[in-house]
Amino acid sequence: MDWEPFREFLSSLQLLPAGINTFISAAKSELFFPMKPVVLYAEDDSNDVLMCQRAFKSSGLSIDFRFVGDGACAISWLLGHGHYGNRVAFPLPSLVITDSKMPVKGGLDVLRFMRGHAEFKDIPVVLYYGSHFMQDLGIFQKLGVAACIEKKLGCDELTQTVGELLRRQQPRWRSTLMVGAATRTFPGSHIATV
Repeated sequence: MDWEPFREFLSSLQLLPAGINTFISAAKSELFFPMKPVVLYAEDDSNDVLMCQRAFKSSGLSIDFRFVGDGACAISWLLGHGHYGNRVAFPLPSLVITDSKMPVKGGLDVLRFMRGHAEFKDIPVVLYYGSHFMQDLGIFQKLGVAACIEKKLGCDELTQTVGELLRRQQPRWRSTLMVGAATRTFPGSHIATV
């Protein structure tokens, strides 16, 4: 990318005249333009989260894997409410993976919320469910879930599906401007770069 027009524009506005080169250098870095899509996983079982973290890491997918402990936290993250208000630390995800059954709010609540709000309706949602939940799959499909993957199939199927969905939407997540990097965690949220 040619940064000279940007540099000239900022100089003409007399913004950061002394530190413009430092600003441009930082803007070129991944700190400002992350090259990894954020995948948010709403799951109340820490063992499932750990297995998925390991699977994504060994899959070779370059993602920024984040997780929250329930659907209510996922919705708060999407809205930027409470602890999730800092979009630098808690950027909008490129894709959401949700468990079907969780305390407070479950996967169906998250999907209904996302499909009911224009700003989130285009974010793909993957349902990662236990076999006891099969009777509600039709509802998820009617609401436009991108994929339904049964947990007993293992995390490999999940990582392959997530990889394919992210490849399909690559221009969308690469065009998101981010300033800063996430380095803090708050109760109910966890950050793991894979």
